[in-house]
Amino acid sequence: MFSSINIPVNLYSQPEFRKLAREQINTYYAGFRFWHFLLNQAAINDDRGRISASAQQAYTNNEIKQVCGIANARHIKSLCQLLLKVGLLRENDKHALYIANWQQFCPENATTTKTEPTTTTKTVKSTKVVVPSKVSKTPNLKHPATTLEQKRAQQIVTELAQISGKTFPQTERHENYVVAWLQRGYQPEQFKQVSLAKSAEWGTQIEMRKFVRPRTLFGPKFINYVNDIVPERPVTVVHHVEPISETEVIKAIYLDCDRDLDETFRHMKVEDIEITKEEMAVVVDGI
Repeated sequence: MFSSINIPVNLYSQPEFRKLAREQINTYYAGFRFWHFLLNQAAINDDRGRISASAQQAYTNNEIKQVCGIANARHIKSLCQLLLKVGLLRENDKHALYIANWQQFCPENATTTKTEPTTTTKTVKSTKVVVPSKVSKTPNLKHPATTLEQKRAQQIVTELAQISGKTFPQTERHENYVVAWLQRGYQPEQFKQVSLAKSAEWGTQIEMRKFVRPRTLFGPKFINYVNDIVPERPVTVVHHVEPISETEVIKAIYLDCDRDLDETFRHMKVEDIEITKEEMAVVVDGI
């Protein structure tokens, strides 16, 4: 069962995220993405922010790998330690991993689940965000699908139909799943690899052939299927995303600095972005 999670409107200005930026600004975006993968897994587990497979066992790099798609154990360990240090994650006495301050993300479940108590947090105004269900809800898109993304999604689903020898009516194409993964940096070749691998593996099995479909292959478990095919390259999936423009980076840092121009300008030097205060003021004007 999936939990509905609330994302507080002031989330990224909270002390933990500001501390994350101060601790290692060069890895802030990697840590930020990593935390979001873990938040999604906690919503899936529906157990007071529990990320680990069990509350009675210490988390392992392997299970975190299945959640976020990072194969490098040292990279997983360093990111976990960083998020624990700044207070975005926590461990119980068994070293099972949890999202810290889970009440602010899922307040309706905070008093009903039978797990250890957690500290209370200040209630903040929040915006409701629903985690995609296992069945047919539309996945969260980073932005409305572009014409290019729509065309790529159509081609990818059509290619799956050709490879599997099946026909998918419009209601079963689920192209929005493909668009969501494309927006997260996955490439058309990776969809083709999954289509080929699963068509070969499941296509001859009567019970499994029905799962050779967009909803299953390109749904929430798509990242696992990619890792099964190329386990030595999952880091490429996480980090080789479409490049963020310098303007977007400046705007993001400006918001992280609570719209403080002087603090933002200091961060520009850390990020090695050459820009004057006057130019920066023009970029962030109106935000």
